[in-house]
Amino acid sequence: MAITAKIEVSEKDVLGALRGFFEDLLKLDEIKAILVPQHLPAKNMVMPTLVTEPDHLNGVDPLAPAFPMNTAKIISKLTRKPSGA
Repeated sequence: MAITAKIEVSEKDVLGALRGFFEDLLKLDEIKAILVPQHLPAKNMVMPTLVTEPDHLNGVDPLAPAFPMNTAKIISKLTRKPSGA
Protein backbone atom coordinates (compact mmCIF):
# COMPACT_ATOMS: atom_id res chain seq x y z
CA MET A 1 0.00 0.00 0.00
CA ALA A 2 1.33 3.43 -0.92
CA ILE A 3 2.28 5.95 1.74
CA THR A 4 1.28 9.55 1.17
CA ALA A 5 3.13 12.56 2.58
CA LYS A 6 1.69 16.03 2.89
CA ILE A 7 4.10 18.97 2.73
CA GLU A 8 2.84 22.14 4.37
CA VAL A 9 3.64 25.29 2.36
CA SER A 10 3.64 28.57 4.24
CA GLU A 11 3.75 32.05 2.71
CA LYS A 12 3.69 30.53 -0.82
CA ASP A 13 7.32 29.36 -0.41
CA VAL A 14 7.14 26.03 -2.24
CA LEU A 15 10.93 25.68 -2.62
CA GLY A 16 11.42 26.38 1.08
CA ALA A 17 8.84 23.73 1.96
CA LEU A 18 10.54 21.18 -0.32
CA ARG A 19 13.97 21.98 1.14
CA GLY A 20 12.51 21.45 4.61
CA PHE A 21 11.11 18.10 3.47
CA PHE A 22 14.51 17.05 2.09
CA GLU A 23 16.17 18.18 5.32
CA ASP A 24 13.74 16.03 7.32
CA LEU A 25 14.50 13.06 5.03
CA LEU A 26 18.26 13.39 5.58
CA LYS A 27 17.74 13.42 9.35
CA LEU A 28 16.23 9.92 9.19
CA ASP A 29 18.57 7.04 10.00
CA GLU A 30 17.34 5.03 6.99
CA ILE A 31 18.27 7.68 4.41
CA LYS A 32 21.93 8.55 3.93
CA ALA A 33 21.75 10.69 0.76
CA ILE A 34 19.36 12.14 -1.80
CA LEU A 35 19.97 13.02 -5.44
CA VAL A 36 18.45 16.42 -6.15
CA PRO A 37 18.68 19.15 -8.80
CA GLN A 38 20.81 21.95 -7.38
CA HIS A 39 22.00 25.33 -8.64
CA LEU A 40 25.79 25.18 -8.80
CA PRO A 41 27.54 28.16 -7.21
CA ALA A 42 30.27 28.37 -9.87
CA LYS A 43 27.95 28.08 -12.88
CA ASN A 44 24.55 29.41 -13.78
CA MET A 45 22.96 25.99 -14.24
CA VAL A 46 21.13 23.26 -12.36
CA MET A 47 22.79 19.85 -12.07
CA PRO A 48 21.93 16.65 -10.18
CA THR A 49 23.81 16.61 -6.89
CA LEU A 50 24.16 13.85 -4.30
CA VAL A 51 23.53 15.53 -0.94
CA THR A 52 24.40 13.78 2.32
CA GLU A 53 24.17 16.64 4.83
CA PRO A 54 21.04 18.73 5.55
CA ASP A 55 23.09 21.94 5.65
CA HIS A 56 24.16 21.40 2.01
CA LEU A 57 20.65 21.85 0.64
CA ASN A 58 21.11 25.52 -0.33
CA GLY A 59 20.32 25.97 -3.99
CA VAL A 60 18.25 22.78 -4.27
CA ASP A 61 15.54 23.31 -6.87
CA PRO A 62 13.44 20.23 -7.68
CA LEU A 63 11.14 22.48 -9.73
CA ALA A 64 13.88 23.52 -12.17
CA PRO A 65 12.62 23.00 -15.72
CA ALA A 66 15.56 20.95 -17.01
CA PHE A 67 19.24 20.18 -16.75
CA PRO A 68 21.64 18.71 -19.31
CA MET A 69 22.06 15.25 -17.74
CA ASN A 70 19.90 12.16 -17.51
CA THR A 71 19.46 11.50 -13.78
CA ALA A 72 18.41 7.88 -14.39
CA LYS A 73 21.88 7.16 -15.84
CA ILE A 74 23.53 8.77 -12.81
CA ILE A 75 21.47 6.68 -10.39
CA SER A 76 22.29 3.57 -12.41
CA LYS A 77 26.03 4.26 -12.06
CA LEU A 78 25.74 5.10 -8.36
CA THR A 79 23.87 1.89 -7.55
CA ARG A 80 25.87 -0.48 -9.75
CA LYS A 81 28.03 -1.63 -6.83
CA PRO A 82 27.21 -1.71 -3.10
CA SER A 83 28.43 1.46 -1.40
CA GLY A 84 28.16 0.26 2.17
CA ALA A 85 25.81 3.10 3.04
